[in-house]
Amino acid sequence: KYDYIYLKSFFKDEKVLGSFLIRTIPIFIGIYFLKLNYFNKKKFFMLIMLILILEIIIIFTGERTALVLMLFFNILTTLVAIKYSKKNIIYFFLIFTTLFSIIYLNNNLKTNILDRTFQQLTFNDKFNIFSYEHEAHYRSALAMFNQNKLFGVGPRMFRYECDHPKYKVIITDYEDGCSTHPHHLYIQILSETGIFSFTILILFFLYFSYKIIQFIFNKNILQDGKIFFIFAIYLNIFPLVPYGNFFNNWISILFFLPFAFILNLNSNIFYNFVHKLLNKKISNL
Repeated sequence: KYDYIYLKSFFKDEKVLGSFLIRTIPIFIGIYFLKLNYFNKKKFFMLIMLILILEIIIIFTGERTALVLMLFFNILTTLVAIKYSKKNIIYFFLIFTTLFSIIYLNNNLKTNILDRTFQQLTFNDKFNIFSYEHEAHYRSALAMFNQNKLFGVGPRMFRYECDHPKYKVIITDYEDGCSTHPHHLYIQILSETGIFSFTILILFFLYFSYKIIQFIFNKNILQDGKIFFIFAIYLNIFPLVPYGNFFNNWISILFFLPFAFILNLNSNIFYNFVHKLLNKKISNL
């Protein structure tokens, strides 16, 4: 059912369909390029149409985090596509135009995505980090980190600790900063698992940022399929958006799944190198 604000599909009452789709689209594209032995215009056009249909669905989910990630993913994909042909920018211009038109011309979407976002950012005549509720979560989580810098308060413990007087953040007479999780990946890792885990996450972010920049400026540095698995990881660790509970099962699956493909690709490279080396040794004998 679609209530003209949120589309939830088989997730029932959870508003996570958009997040699920934008985290899986790069994986599907990566698999497409791995399986494609030659460039086929018809198949490439079908892939573009599939991306467009899935992104239209993401818009109708009304999930603003998913929309920001989708915009960022489209920008990265456009940078990759125009390296090979400047004509590819036409496809992505049409996608951007179509998606923006759907939001702008649909009053329900425009109100939920654009107007409500502006209201939350400027609530009470001051700038809020995403919203005043998000900001309260972050303040509570950072208070936990200040008291438990090395190892945090423990995975999935924010929901219990946020009621403690020394971490509690009051918003109104009826609201406080408590929730099931802090709604931000980096702040959750910092507050629940401490500075060591946070440092590892930062290093991952810097490493994959470097790989993406390297690919954009050097055509042959990575396989086409591999760059989309890196995009999938990068969307999961992008720091400028709210985030679901990292210790939730399905989010963890989508977080680690792209790593499996990258490890597999790297293991093939290592296997081929060892295989050639052994063959060379045997031929020398």
